[in-house]
Amino acid sequence: VAWVADRAHLALAIGDVGLDPHWVPEPFWPRQGEVFRALVRVAAAAGLYIAALPITYFVVGWLVIPAVMRLRITSAYELLETRLGRPVRMTGSVTFILTRLVWMTLMLYTTAKVLVSVLGWNPSWITPVVVLIGLVTTVYTLCGGIGAVIITDVVQFFVLVLGALVTLVCIAAQMHGADWWPEAWQPHWAPQPFFTTDPQVRVTMLGTLVCTVIFWVCTTASDQLAVQRCLTTRDAASARRAFLINNLGDAAITL
Repeated sequence: VAWVADRAHLALAIGDVGLDPHWVPEPFWPRQGEVFRALVRVAAAAGLYIAALPITYFVVGWLVIPAVMRLRITSAYELLETRLGRPVRMTGSVTFILTRLVWMTLMLYTTAKVLVSVLGWNPSWITPVVVLIGLVTTVYTLCGGIGAVIITDVVQFFVLVLGALVTLVCIAAQMHGADWWPEAWQPHWAPQPFFTTDPQVRVTMLGTLVCTVIFWVCTTASDQLAVQRCLTTRDAASARRAFLINNLGDAAITL
């Protein structure tokens, strides 16, 4: 799936760098050079993301995680009931369930559609594939609990990493080398300032740093999935170590 997606995305840059488009389906030929501009922005943001990791680890690992682990809860929404009452807790819980259902539905449908397209099956197979994937996921989650979820997450991590490596190898093979990768900042690319008050500038270095820290703090302190994973560890030190490993993995993948 990752290979097919990146193969399609690479086609966006065909006109800008003069690549041979014979192997890319024509529907994937939008504006010229957009992908390479996006890649440069992503690379800049990735470096800033890594720069923010020490701050994130300190704030989350030594302030947020110990506070969460001291609470005798099984759900993040128990705090809402304690502080704001049961109606607020129910509202938060229902909102979480609905958003996750929409998210999982889109993930299942998108995955099934890509698989059916790649394998050359009839589009009528999309629904059976969605049902099959959903059943398998539901069964192993119900039977194995959080342990099964963690194991499949680890397997998924290695599958995605392998897919990314295979993607790069396939692209390099199709392009007969790595000359398609930009090596310098092009003059027509928008600059990335450290800080600006101009509202039309979408990304700044300082904004990326602050956004990364706020994202991890909010996620670890309020998202049920993150809180649940913290609560499955032995103590705050174990949860902090797991968060550190997660950050190091993020940094390695980003690089």
